[in-house]
Amino acid sequence: MEYPKKNDLVIGEIKKILPYGAFCILPEYGNMEAFLHISEVAPRWIKNIHEFISEKQTVVARVTRLDPQKQQIDISLKRVNEAEKKEKIEGVKREKRAKKFVMVALKNLKSKTDAEKIFAEIKKVYEDPLDFFEDLRDEEKGTEKVDITEKLLNEFIGIAKKYLKKPIVTVTKKFNLHVFGPEGVEHLKEAMKDIDVLYLGPGNYSVKSKGQDPKALEQELRETIKKIDENLGAIGHVLELEEDK
Repeated sequence: MEYPKKNDLVIGEIKKILPYGAFCILPEYGNMEAFLHISEVAPRWIKNIHEFISEKQTVVARVTRLDPQKQQIDISLKRVNEAEKKEKIEGVKREKRAKKFVMVALKNLKSKTDAEKIFAEIKKVYEDPLDFFEDLRDEEKGTEKVDITEKLLNEFIGIAKKYLKKPIVTVTKKFNLHVFGPEGVEHLKEAMKDIDVLYLGPGNYSVKSKGQDPKALEQELRETIKKIDENLGAIGHVLELEEDK
């Protein structure tokens, strides 16, 4: 039986509440039992424990003490901050989604292979198993390190490309532009006509675009800035692109 390690973050479900604490089950570890002492529920003194937790409630807790021989696990809520809580919940969601993809692929192939065995092979290479499917979607190298059949790998690729959409990202490129001469402002307006440019200050501008492919967006914005440069043509000007640091 696998036990969590001390200081690990775990998902707990409140099973029974007592005046001095609560017993919880840990779904990630075969529903083994853990104890939450009242002093570990909140950072301040508690008069009524029911004001902070309720039965069947799902919580994110930290393992504070572990004794496998006595099958005792102590956990704490107050030693988990909001950022850790959010990260843990997101990690659990991602792992559940990856497991579902494994089961769907095996079902599609009518395979009797143990889904947990396949999932374990993915976990040997990827700490976050959904990263594996995201790499398959993006056709990144390294996925071949997972020890599975080519037939199953191809099924995974199809699932990843169908169900995992790339997140929308915003790419911004800044540039410096100075146009010389008494009609510089008018030439500048004409060169930027029909182009969405943000004015940042004297001689400083930026353009931005949203999409799923950062590299493609980067190239698109470079072409946009190049077009402004070409629109100015022989008109006296200096244009410098700010490279990302």
